[in-house]
Amino acid sequence: MANGGVYAMYGASRSIALVLVVVAVLYLRSPVGVAAMALTMGLVQAFDAVIGRLAHDTMKTIGPLVLAAATLLSLLPLLRGIRNSSIHANG
Repeated sequence: MANGGVYAMYGASRSIALVLVVVAVLYLRSPVGVAAMALTMGLVQAFDAVIGRLAHDTMKTIGPLVLAAATLLSLLPLLRGIRNSSIHANG
């Protein structure tokens, strides 16, 4: 197997693991777990954008950067909801 195939398999194994964790978190209906996964995926996309920039590949920079921004921005209302629910639960 060529080195590219091995790297692809490493990438796929991490992606599969993340998908399984996301499914488990959603099944358990854990807002904190969803927030942690959103943060993780936002950071992964941001690092992918950095790699794209280092490779001087515009599409591999802009695409992940947009996804990172969208993911991290979607995290804000989720975190507000978590904070508000904990404030109401604690009185």
